[in-house]
Amino acid sequence: MIIELLTQKGFVQGVDYSYENGVLTALQRTRLVDQEIDHEEVPAVLGAEGDVIEPAIPAWTEVIQVEETYTVQIPSLDQLKRELVAANDSALIISQYLKDKPVAEDDSLNIDLFLQGQGGWRFQNIPAPSIDELFDLIVPVKEAQEKERIKAERIAAGRQDRQKCETALDLIAGFNRERVLTIEQITQLQQTFAQAESLLRANRPDFASQVITAIVPDEVLITSEMKADVLEILNG
Repeated sequence: MIIELLTQKGFVQGVDYSYENGVLTALQRTRLVDQEIDHEEVPAVLGAEGDVIEPAIPAWTEVIQVEETYTVQIPSLDQLKRELVAANDSALIISQYLKDKPVAEDDSLNIDLFLQGQGGWRFQNIPAPSIDELFDLIVPVKEAQEKERIKAERIAAGRQDRQKCETALDLIAGFNRERVLTIEQITQLQQTFAQAESLLRANRPDFASQVITAIVPDEVLITSEMKADVLEILNG
């Protein structure tokens, strides 16, 4: 995270800084800079009779380029960690730090002031965390968030599949209520739809759709309308 943040700020690892074993070091670099050299006026050279042999040269400033060594100015490691904590849901990170600690009813916190190093930590029995402690919680908190996100997506997908299958079953039941079928026809219909119905009750709309697609309507027990409407639900 430290390296990525420094890269975003335009610093190059190995050129502007080194970051090894948790130690951030600004590196020395060289650059060409202008250096001014002031030259004094050179008087004219006169002959024996006062004539000018060499004219006077006025004072002038010469500019040359010289190599200069300098240290790259990079943010401190503490500043970078504070910035990363602030950018990664600092409230959640601090909540994780406070988890299972004896928080009193009148304890309070001003997160902005605290992250700026200007106080804001007002807890009676809980010492303020160091920025290193909060920084170390970024990854676990993000992992927990990602786990919750994946779980929520799975729940939503499962709910959607179940709703599709339940709606398809309800539609099939509605079609069957409209028709007067004999015992033999009902038995035949159940046999034809047995695999599809099993998949629908197992909440597998994808496989149920494949099975129903393969069924050829006889326009008596299974109509083209019935098949199309069920597939529309399952594939929607």
